[in-house]
Amino acid sequence: MDGAECPLLAQSGHLNRFGRPRTSGLGSIRDRNRQGTADFESGDRRYYYQQVTADSGVGAKLGDFKGRVTALGGILTYDFALGKIPVSTQWSYFHEFDVENRLEGDAGVLTIVVPL
Repeated sequence: MDGAECPLLAQSGHLNRFGRPRTSGLGSIRDRNRQGTADFESGDRRYYYQQVTADSGVGAKLGDFKGRVTALGGILTYDFALGKIPVSTQWSYFHEFDVENRLEGDAGVLTIVVPL
């Protein structure tokens, strides 16, 4: 497999739910938000990434660079209705450490989901 890598990735975490208690696990964000209430969740996430095969191909001029990284972070989720339109937002933050042959740093991701 020229230029391919085979990673090992493990993720875990948990969420704490705040707001209106859910009466059924079958309801979607749209069903919950039609009633005009907001839901808020927070929690933590962590991941471990280990590259188990070497880089190869024309672009691997600096060596095989088998990399690894461990990260810890948090997540905030807020679901609400904008009029009759359901909106789901999520903010994730990760601090990476125990890094080998990869970029080291922090990452933040904001996701906003609105139906078309």
